[in-house]
Amino acid sequence: MPDNKSHHYVPRFYLRNFSRSGKSVDLFNIDSQRLIKNAPIKGQCCRNYFYGKNPENEKSLSAAEGEVAQLFRLINQQVRLPHYFTAGHLLLCFHIATQANRTQYAADALNALTDGMMREIMKHDRKVTQDMLAQVRFGYDDPALITTAYGALSFPLLMDLECRVLLAPRGTEFITSDNPIVMYNQFMLWRTDGSNTGIASKGLQIFFPIWPFLTLVMYDRDVYHFGRAKSSHVYMASAIDVHELNMLQVAAASENVYTFTSAANIFKVTQDAAKYRRKKKAVVRTFPQPSEDNRKSELIATSHEDIRMNAMLGFMRVHKHARAWLKDFRSQRFQRAVVVRNQALVERFEAHIKAVKDGTAATEDAIKSIFGKSIVDGTF
Repeated sequence: MPDNKSHHYVPRFYLRNFSRSGKSVDLFNIDSQRLIKNAPIKGQCCRNYFYGKNPENEKSLSAAEGEVAQLFRLINQQVRLPHYFTAGHLLLCFHIATQANRTQYAADALNALTDGMMREIMKHDRKVTQDMLAQVRFGYDDPALITTAYGALSFPLLMDLECRVLLAPRGTEFITSDNPIVMYNQFMLWRTDGSNTGIASKGLQIFFPIWPFLTLVMYDRDVYHFGRAKSSHVYMASAIDVHELNMLQVAAASENVYTFTSAANIFKVTQDAAKYRRKKKAVVRTFPQPSEDNRKSELIATSHEDIRMNAMLGFMRVHKHARAWLKDFRSQRFQRAVVVRNQALVERFEAHIKAVKDGTAATEDAIKSIFGKSIVDGTF
């Protein structure tokens, strides 16, 4: 067989965390509502040449997976997360950013955006008919290469988020999926135009189950408070919390979700989450623009589709000052299309990227350039 022909977009080491045997996992296909017991992990979340035919592409992704697997074991054993700006923190943020962007869902979303935008452009060409457009699809041959590269490049923008551990109570469990990083934003859920779950968005929340009984929570510290005590790094979820997070997993998934035991109550979860599954992966809108020469002009706006589910999360509440900010923002007649949580951080990130392109900075200097800090060895 050709070298590394089958490329996994969700690592096998990760799926083993949800396996009783280490070789197979219980799979629930959402469309067919079929539960398949003991599906081989080897055949899950993979496509032939998903990252292209250059073997170095897939190898570069898998190189760090052994370290990530060890980090997850430590988190599970010690029930705590890496200290900020340690090597463990950097590794965790890098993995989350790349995992969120290396899936089949992320690749399909990029091609959906590309196809929608090109159709809006081409429909104004008199040489192109609707019949011609109906026979083609616009997109990239290897879209996962582009989305994954974006994740690998932009991971420093996650490093300002607060990180916490959420535990499942006895008799419940977290499920995972073929698109396991849930990007959510309950603070800005009221905004229905565009996406509010970009990597630098104000109010961003990230939910990532790394074991059936442990979920990693990352969030905008200026908007949310986690748990009850100010110093609470670990919180025991309620059964309702677990059910809501499992519904978010179903809403985010492409095709399949994975369970550890029957405690997941998977038929109930998928039934409740069905109405929140996204009908499309991308949104393309056009806005007429004024033109001095009376020629028709349009602005094309593209965005990913967010999960529109008003989740009841008892472990997280909005700060009083964030509610005041929101009240003022919603009263404004003209609102910013994209609201970031830290404009200065984004500007430093963009300046660093430009400096790398200009040859005046090195990629590995990102954290120093953006945060003015150095990564220290160790994890805890």
